[in-house]
Amino acid sequence: MLWFGNTPSVVVCLAFPYLLSKEGEFCGDFDALFDDLKRVLVEFDMDNCVEGNVDAWYEVCCKVRVFYELDCEKGKVGEVMCWKKELFPECPKEVLVQKVEYFSKLSVRKEDVGLLLLENPEILSLDLETPMVSVFRLLKHFGMLKKDLPDVGERYPHVLGRNRLANVPYVMRALDLNECVFNKIKSSNNLLATCAVSCLEEEMDKEFVDALKRMESGGYASCRMSKLDFLKGIGFGENALTIKALNKLHGTSHDLQTRFDCLLRLGMRYSKICSLIRIEPNAFSQRTEVLEQKVNLFVPGSGIIFRPPGNFPAILVF
Repeated sequence: MLWFGNTPSVVVCLAFPYLLSKEGEFCGDFDALFDDLKRVLVEFDMDNCVEGNVDAWYEVCCKVRVFYELDCEKGKVGEVMCWKKELFPECPKEVLVQKVEYFSKLSVRKEDVGLLLLENPEILSLDLETPMVSVFRLLKHFGMLKKDLPDVGERYPHVLGRNRLANVPYVMRALDLNECVFNKIKSSNNLLATCAVSCLEEEMDKEFVDALKRMESGGYASCRMSKLDFLKGIGFGENALTIKALNKLHGTSHDLQTRFDCLLRLGMRYSKICSLIRIEPNAFSQRTEVLEQKVNLFVPGSGIIFRPPGNFPAILVF
């Protein structure tokens, strides 16, 4: 702590409470942390103004901590942050955390998420929440071969149509393409910068539009719209199959999310749960405890329970 003045030292301890632990217990971490903070302090031109700008220094310390929590290498974070030092100071910590949460939804290693944002801080300024995109165009934008697109439409028709860019990580998990797409983003972050423009145009599904109008003017509109948001949030697109599933699903959006999380926790593949909802929405409408009991009874490889086309345990249907 001797390198820092009193006020900066207090701020560092607030951002990294473990520094107040027993002396020597985290000696290696101390050295790496201070290397990072000294580098950032100097490169961000804060070494002469910390005393008068405590909030800004605390914000920078918290940003460093975000990358530590992503298992990025201590002692290297400060160096990489300074490669594009004009970007990190301007980005609020909350925005950084939002981007971490966004890419973490792709179910990739957290250190890979950290490296992506460290090495490509331009991503921090992108709006990944509000734009609407065409899933079909998005797949082409991410480099899927034209000959492979019909197979996607056949195997995963429920994801096609439009969806919010905010839901794209779960769309990719519903397609089993999450790791592939993440690797493409790592190799070219410009894909994200241009996808909102390149992937926007698509004629809306007429059956979906008509059903949406009926929902908005009919009874229980709020409940049904919440369930629709749940379906789109897990990767379903604006298409007729989504409406058909919605009409057969029982329970609130909270109930549906609880069941979904339960099946994930029990080890069922994300894309298979989505297929279950599309093919057998009534099965997904069972109470969470019933689903859990059935999955726990299921013994893979026993030869007793077959697997239907959706490739999920058939016992869930009964």
